[in-house]
Amino acid sequence: MYIAIDPGINNTGVILFTLSSDKKFTVINSRLILNIRKFTIEEKLIIKKYGDRVPKLQSILNGVNEVYNSNKDLIKGIIIEAPFYSSFRPQIFGSII
Repeated sequence: MYIAIDPGINNTGVILFTLSSDKKFTVINSRLILNIRKFTIEEKLIIKKYGDRVPKLQSILNGVNEVYNSNKDLIKGIIIEAPFYSSFRPQIFGSII
């Protein structure tokens, strides 16, 4: 079993899958972590003090952990796509990297 992550500060995809000997994929679990949303009151306080990346990163961490921890003993590998780099906002992935 493998876990693949497509990172993004606003949308992060996580998929848990198996790969058979004949190279066929079987999806076990998938999750889309959406961070373009209304923030909770607690998150708004954090944003005021630290900026909006902190609650977004916490949301990503929680979502990935949920998928990973449910099957961590069976996971053989982790695949992470390189994050998109925007020349208009080069600092956007500084908090993830």
